[in-house]
Amino acid sequence: MASTGTAKAGSLDKLLVEVRKTPPSERMHRRNEVAAHGAAALDRLQPWLEDRALASFAIRAIGQIGDADANRTDVLELLRASRPNLQPDHQQDVDEVLARWGERATPARSRAPSTARKVDLTGEMPLELGLRSRLVGAARERRLMSYAEAGEPLELSMRNPSHRPYLAKLLEAINDHEMAAGRPPLSSIVVKKGESSPGAGFFEWGQQHGRVRDGEDEKSYCSREIEETFAYWSKREDPEPYEDVPQDAADGAAGSGTADRELEAATAD
Repeated sequence: MASTGTAKAGSLDKLLVEVRKTPPSERMHRRNEVAAHGAAALDRLQPWLEDRALASFAIRAIGQIGDADANRTDVLELLRASRPNLQPDHQQDVDEVLARWGERATPARSRAPSTARKVDLTGEMPLELGLRSRLVGAARERRLMSYAEAGEPLELSMRNPSHRPYLAKLLEAINDHEMAAGRPPLSSIVVKKGESSPGAGFFEWGQQHGRVRDGEDEKSYCSREIEETFAYWSKREDPEPYEDVPQDAADGAAGSGTADRELEAATAD
């Protein structure tokens, strides 16, 4: 099953490379090919919304994906969250898609999510927001968790670019906390949806903290950290389920851009 998913992702990635190279006068005719991949194409198309040359194509392809009732909620969230940052002509494209479904062109609110104060690394940042304990629970079950699943209880949507830094910095602070206690990094088991590895920033974090072994590439490093995390927690109870992140760990995460890059890579690829 995993190989089938990987093959489909590879096919979609190859198609998008071809579409990107297609002359603008012909590109729009290929939106049906991309839309045929359904919800799997949404994450791949999201970065195109930020590219003036590709945004119009992306909006129309995303709109076709949203014509399927099963995808409508995700598409509405993506278009509404992206609309405020688009050029006026592309905002109009979004409005036309929404109007087709009888929806209002309501821009996403720019304020931080309601839980933002809980994960503000400039102040106290309690680990027990349900996230760390859920990571421990998943590790004990030897189960991977997607970024979307990790953020959902905190009301953090990975389709909303303004939400990603909150989850990213929280995960990195948890990693720093676990490392200080001599435990493997819990965020190793938080992966891209449908895949089996964390975002690219996780490898960079490992390099910065001296955890990557000589000759070890990104895939091997991530696989080892995941297995070590599973092995550690499958044999233990959580000794500190309500522990707060030490302030020095929080300060370190707040000053690092690795976490932001990890979530950007995980959600924008």
